[in-house]
Amino acid sequence: MDRKTLILLEGKTKEEIAEYFGVRTKLPSFVAKDDFDEKLSDNSRWTFSKKYLLRDLHGDVIETPKQAIFRLARTLAEIEKQFGASEEEVERWTEKFYRVIASKAFTPGGRVWTNAGTHITGLFNCYVLPVHDSLEEIYESVKHAALIQKHGGGTGYNFSELRPRGSYVVKSKGVASGVVSFIRQFDRQTEIINSGNRRGANMGILDINHPDILDFIYAKTERGEITNFNVSVGATEDFMRAVDTNGYFDLEWNGKKFLVEDLKHVVKNIEGGLAGAEVGQRPKAPSLTLADNGTDVIDSFKNRVIGRISDPGIVQLKADVLMDTICELAWRTGDPGMIFLDEINKYNPLPKLGPIKATNPCVARGTLVNTPQGYVPVEKIEIGDQISTVFGFEPVKSVERHDAVPVFNVKFSDGGVQVVTATHRYYAIKKGSQSKRLIDYRLDELKDGDYVRVEPAPILLSNPDEYLEGLKSGILLGDGCYTEYAMSHNIVKIASSTDDAEFNQNVKQLFGEEKFRKDDIQNNSKSMNMILSGGRQVIQQLQLVPSYSYEKTFDITIVSSREKALGIIDGLLATDGDVLLKSNHPQIRFVTSSQKLAQNIRRLLLMLGCHGRIFSSFLDDGGQIGDRRIVRKHRKYQIIVSGEGAGRLARMSQLEKISPIKGKKLRELRKEWLTTGNTWKAKIVSIEPAGTEEVYDLYCESSDTWITDGYVQRGCGEQPLHPYDACNLGSVNLDVFVTRRNGKAEIDEEKLREATRVIIRFMDNVNDSNKGPIPPVEQTVLKHRRIGLGVLGFADMLIQLGIPYDSDEALQVAEVVMKIINDEAKIASVEIAEEKGVFPAFELSKYATGKPEDMVRNAERTTIAPTGTISMIFDTSSGIEPWFGMVYKKNIRGGDSLYYVNKHLERVLKERGLYSKEILEKIYQNRGCVTGIQEIPEDLKRVFKTTFDVGTEQHVRIQAAFQKHVDNAVSKTINMPEEATVVDVKKAYLLAWKLALKGITIYRDRSKDVQVLETGGNKKESKEKETPVKESQEKQRKERKEISEGKTVRVKTPIGTAFVTLNFDDGEPRETFINVGKSGSDISADSEAIGRLISLCFRYGIPLDEVISQLKGIKSNPIITEKGWVYSLADGIAKALEIMNQGEEYSAEKQTTLHDTLNEIETLKKDTAEAHGLKPRKLSGNVCPDCGNITEMVEGCEMCRTCGFSKC
Repeated sequence: MDRKTLILLEGKTKEEIAEYFGVRTKLPSFVAKDDFDEKLSDNSRWTFSKKYLLRDLHGDVIETPKQAIFRLARTLAEIEKQFGASEEEVERWTEKFYRVIASKAFTPGGRVWTNAGTHITGLFNCYVLPVHDSLEEIYESVKHAALIQKHGGGTGYNFSELRPRGSYVVKSKGVASGVVSFIRQFDRQTEIINSGNRRGANMGILDINHPDILDFIYAKTERGEITNFNVSVGATEDFMRAVDTNGYFDLEWNGKKFLVEDLKHVVKNIEGGLAGAEVGQRPKAPSLTLADNGTDVIDSFKNRVIGRISDPGIVQLKADVLMDTICELAWRTGDPGMIFLDEINKYNPLPKLGPIKATNPCVARGTLVNTPQGYVPVEKIEIGDQISTVFGFEPVKSVERHDAVPVFNVKFSDGGVQVVTATHRYYAIKKGSQSKRLIDYRLDELKDGDYVRVEPAPILLSNPDEYLEGLKSGILLGDGCYTEYAMSHNIVKIASSTDDAEFNQNVKQLFGEEKFRKDDIQNNSKSMNMILSGGRQVIQQLQLVPSYSYEKTFDITIVSSREKALGIIDGLLATDGDVLLKSNHPQIRFVTSSQKLAQNIRRLLLMLGCHGRIFSSFLDDGGQIGDRRIVRKHRKYQIIVSGEGAGRLARMSQLEKISPIKGKKLRELRKEWLTTGNTWKAKIVSIEPAGTEEVYDLYCESSDTWITDGYVQRGCGEQPLHPYDACNLGSVNLDVFVTRRNGKAEIDEEKLREATRVIIRFMDNVNDSNKGPIPPVEQTVLKHRRIGLGVLGFADMLIQLGIPYDSDEALQVAEVVMKIINDEAKIASVEIAEEKGVFPAFELSKYATGKPEDMVRNAERTTIAPTGTISMIFDTSSGIEPWFGMVYKKNIRGGDSLYYVNKHLERVLKERGLYSKEILEKIYQNRGCVTGIQEIPEDLKRVFKTTFDVGTEQHVRIQAAFQKHVDNAVSKTINMPEEATVVDVKKAYLLAWKLALKGITIYRDRSKDVQVLETGGNKKESKEKETPVKESQEKQRKERKEISEGKTVRVKTPIGTAFVTLNFDDGEPRETFINVGKSGSDISADSEAIGRLISLCFRYGIPLDEVISQLKGIKSNPIITEKGWVYSLADGIAKALEIMNQGEEYSAEKQTTLHDTLNEIETLKKDTAEAHGLKPRKLSGNVCPDCGNITEMVEGCEMCRTCGFSKC
């Protein structure tokens, strides 16, 4: 506290001091009477006190939880005064805001809890800062990051604008030191802020095609740099497709290809020492070099070929090799993650403020798109064209095209066929699903037997004059003969029967009686042909093509009016069609031997609002001439219209005018009771690879759907925040939106809708209440007015609904609840905009359509952010994550323990008489899982799933299910078991891409403990020599040599496996490196400190025995090993040094000592645990600095469930 404030508060009462800090001491009756505080659990109360309640001059808590809620509610309600609200209206909104939080239905972001209504006015959790390629702008961003992190905000950067290491800088006539060197500046700034007791969090991104990409991905894991960053690579669609096909991709910077000459200059500058280095160190080698053959590109980290020089001289990397490297590093430490840049940018709400790139092309060239004017090939669709969607007709906002993309041939049960990519999205119902709700799935998520949605696509245009032209075409397509032979005689034959004289006369009148020759009537038969003269002219006028019956078709794209479509259908029905009335389900049937014509008949029916289904059969209807049998084998196609579609067609048809006999039968179908039922779906019959094609994707803003050949599809595509934008975060607690009706648990949709509308106003007001932390952020926030409403408690909702987290039903619940929230958020935003106006950048946004439903207050409204700590105040699961464990334990005074149990599990165990300290201890020892515990009934094991009970693929699919109805990003950690492989990581990354995620973060259990073993050399180690300490040595510091040899021992300790490396100079110990945990973690820091101090002892001549004696026997939480007890990390280090002091030899190839001797004991422990149906409990590898318990990884952030500590 500064001196000025101390003087200001001198002599003030306790209440006045509290009010100065922001505490609302005068509470309305609805707050005073609320028992919110009394109902809080001990853990919730503790988290409130530690994280979110205001404190006085001495750091003592001076606010209760419900006072904090009222502080938030009143502060944000008072914003309404800026827009003319009365005091009564402010009080009304105060109560609404209070109740939506106090009911545990909603929690705002952490900075709103801590800062709203106080002197600190920064209310956002995260910010995006630009990093441009000039020294002035880079350090301006460093300054801005410090100011933001000073108030607890996190920062994100994309460093791709920075020029590659070794590049020439024209302005300064120097050489660039590279991306990683400048990331280190941001990292060091964060370290300083952290040392001031504030935790800054950073996200760093580098585009995959940047020439420094290897330096970037290795910097954290291999070199131990940028430890205050989470890092992700920005993967492009081209890169991911190259991974999928084992291909190459181009490196580039600043929009220019990175050429072989650029690489040569970069390597020359770096090796010449011009690209900078740490003080006292030699420059690090260039990450990429050119092989002697001049065509191979070498990865200097692993000394392997990783790329090539293409024919035009472009440096290309092998995509799958780089991807494998990324996955290997992520497997070891969790970094780097992946951000899918094209997917992020696709739905950019402010396209004029940032680029939009193509992603996930969908359909092959030639695919017919339904439009108001009929069918149009996808390659002819342009931006602004109207096309058919589930909302009617919408303008196309973007058209994307890609060459040579792998495609698949998809056949449907209604006879339709489409050629699409694996990422093409259909609205579908999975086979066997109990839900009838249509959900959009990628093709690679679907299989034979799944159903897709079919939608009528009526034509908007009307032209009655075209009916007769269509009728002529239909008659000729049905029973006309206009082969090349007939054309050579300039005639067309129309087959008929002598029994249907009225039809024959009507046909002649239609085409003109004077054009007909004498009918060709076969002997002793009723069959006849009407001979039409001038056949060539007739066929040309109708735009038909001479062909045999099995080749007949017509150009569907020239049918541009309802009347012409109906005319063709009536003509076909009059000739090769029939009306079947005797069936229980009356039908209209068309018959043809042409597959192409059958497809077009189906399309015409869709244009008229009817769904026709094509059925095919193989026929042999050849005859016999004398002794010779005529073989005629072909397929016969029947197009069937039934149900309400048949009734609709009957009511609009004019068939009776041309064919009175069939028209009379058709008239019967106009009786609505005869034609009921809906057939608007089609089953997938087969999915087969079909090579590569030129493919297209269209995007319509309102519905994000489009219709091709009647099949409904979604556009195949979180966008990043623009520079200086910020995250205004809040979360709906799904745990409280479950109700019971008729004894069955279900989602309370109405309650969820009502709460969402109140929450959106609260969050919109946060934008106005925020001030700072830097002027560009404040200005950008008010210009865009983004908000990010997400969820927490999803796992608890599933538990209450009785739905396993790892089930298809869980995916459906995810989509349902997020769609409700997303839809209501937009509705609420429109309502607020009617009162207060749209956001200032509205005209630059995708919402500037002129439609009332797009007049929104906020550029974006939904995102799913990490909720690690705020979930603890409501005793709910974090975000969309499953529970990490169902039981936690906290040690308290007197040697006793206190269990924290999932409230739903506790309730059920008590209801069933299973609750006891013994069962809780079993669950706790089983890593918080109920799986494998015999006393737990199977139905509970099915529902109470923890994160490691859930497969990796389901984790990814849950994230994808939420992403479908989220404006911005979804935060989730894809937790993997320790035994997961690098291949498993790669599968997860590829699945995330295929499911159109914006990004993915994985965490393999205990990967924070894994480090690469390093030794000084492979030579035989010399034995430690006992050398007496001389007086001169005690004062004389001995520096290490340039090259040292060493030994590495792996030893188990109470806080994880330690890797102890001892290096020697001239046979004497000179330095020690100790690795335990991930670089940057608390354990790692402690072990590094011990190693440095031991090294300092060696350099001043203190004997190894003396060091061992000082460390040995230090106790914390001992564990038993084959060598005896290991009492602590220090004791484990002593035992490792003792092994090396005994003169045993270890080489780089043999880096197993004590660990190998413990294998048998570990196997015994595992077998014993499995015999009791338990899993051996493992440590995650990091100790909570507040309570000493083990932390867990949730939503990419390290946190402690026991006390609420969060590293983010």
